[in-house]
Amino acid sequence: MQRNLTGKVLEDFKNDRDWQCAFYEAEEGQYGPAYNLGRGPIEDVVKVIACDAGENDTSEWIAVVHLKDGRYAVMAAGCDYTGWDCQASGTMEYHSALGLATTDLTPEQAERLGFDHDAFRLRKIDYGIKELEEERKEIVKKQEELIRSLEWTKNCTAKFEIDLSWESAIKRSYTYKLHVMGDNIPTTSFNSLLVINGVTATIQESLQFSHDSDMGESAHFFTNSLAVFIELLKRAKFKKIEYDEDLLQVFTAVANYA
Repeated sequence: MQRNLTGKVLEDFKNDRDWQCAFYEAEEGQYGPAYNLGRGPIEDVVKVIACDAGENDTSEWIAVVHLKDGRYAVMAAGCDYTGWDCQASGTMEYHSALGLATTDLTPEQAERLGFDHDAFRLRKIDYGIKELEEERKEIVKKQEELIRSLEWTKNCTAKFEIDLSWESAIKRSYTYKLHVMGDNIPTTSFNSLLVINGVTATIQESLQFSHDSDMGESAHFFTNSLAVFIELLKRAKFKKIEYDEDLLQVFTAVANYA
């Protein structure tokens, strides 16, 4: 096993016939250097992070390397007792970062190269979590854009609700709600903060959207801002909005008072 090969030691590595054949087999799926086709894919290696030579019909040649184009690669290839120009096979896996490359190693490969396999597995899990978080953010963004468009409301009905959140001698606060029912309501995994363009509101007064169940058949818009709620009513395209007369009188009184 060798580590961090550069300079003359790297050149010796790249001139070794077995390593040349191993890289060629892994990249091209066929033998080549044995027939004077040059050093082949191994020429792109600028540094060997770690490598361990194999043995015909016994173990693979394995290496983690840094390439000219900035990528990292894990190379593994082997041949039978007759050599590289008969029964041979190999793989080459490319990655943008060394941490990702080393997570591709099997426990046996990691041990041969002197790496802590469990640490690399943990790192791979961490990378996976980050990738899922980024994917989740992108999906949530698309869903919120869809929700904000309000185009989907034309397939839904809504019921108007109003709650007196708190009251004092100086100020009253109301929560205005639309209980939405219908098919194919856009979904998001948590309450979404939806700012209606053209209407100024504080964070507490912004329009929010949440689901009543995972089935996506029922949801709520709610806000403490009368201006935001009225703007929602103007822009939405509900087939029908239900309300009771007493509630409408309260809403009208509040609107006139505001």
